[in-house]
Amino acid sequence: MSTPDNYTYNTQAIYEGLKLLGAGTQEVETAVDQLRTNVELNFEGWAGASKAEFERVHLETTEHLKAVGQWLIEVTQNISTLVNGVEEDDAATAQRLSI
Repeated sequence: MSTPDNYTYNTQAIYEGLKLLGAGTQEVETAVDQLRTNVELNFEGWAGASKAEFERVHLETTEHLKAVGQWLIEVTQNISTLVNGVEEDDAATAQRLSI
């Protein structure tokens, strides 16, 4: 099937959604690695650890969980951007093909 000469794909919104989707990956990987370390500390026991160290690790774990939660919210929004871009391109394609 050939494409009409005046047909162009409306891919900019799709590319933008993909770019946004990948933007926070490194931050999340770092947060998850730190969470893993903190969980290992929790389960290996706290013999000899100070109360301050215990509280510091739990506070840090909470902050990392909040960061991951925020990233998940952003990913949801970015997926919506991507879906909207695909839907716009589909609608434009359908309109062009009906001409």
